[in-house]
Order: sequence, then C-alpha cells, then structure tokens
Amino acid sequence: MVTIEMAAQMMGVPVQWVNGMINKGEIELIDGPTGQHIDVEEINVKGWNASQDLDAVSYGHVNTLMVNLGLRTLH
Repeated sequence: MVTIEMAAQMMGVPVQWVNGMINKGEIELIDGPTGQHIDVEEINVKGWNASQDLDAVSYGHVNTLMVNLGLRTLH
C-alpha cells in the first residue's frame, strides 16, 4: 500500500492525474488505519508502474488526459 503521492511517483505522473483516476473509478482508494492508500499491485497489474515498465505513459498523454478530465486547461 502506498499514498497517493507515492503512487504518482511510481507512475511518473502528477498527483492530480492520480486523483483524476481515483475520481473516475480507475484506481481504488483504500481506507486504512493510517489513512487512504492505493494498492501497488493494482498499479502493477494495469501496467502503470513507470519504474517497472519502459512503456510508461508519456507526458503528452498525461497532459491530454488531465485536460480531458478538467484538471488542466490549455493556454
């Protein structure tokens, strides 16, 4: 189990992206005695662990997804 911030680091994406995926239901947030966490295995199974996967999501993909989720605007 990792925090949202740690999950973002593992995936090589901004925290806002992780929060967007949680809001969309793509990532499950688990309540525990020490707060809310994400299961590392879920990240690995979906192929989102940038430290293990050379085909990690590109910044351009993350930017487009953040715009589509309304987490970022185009200038």
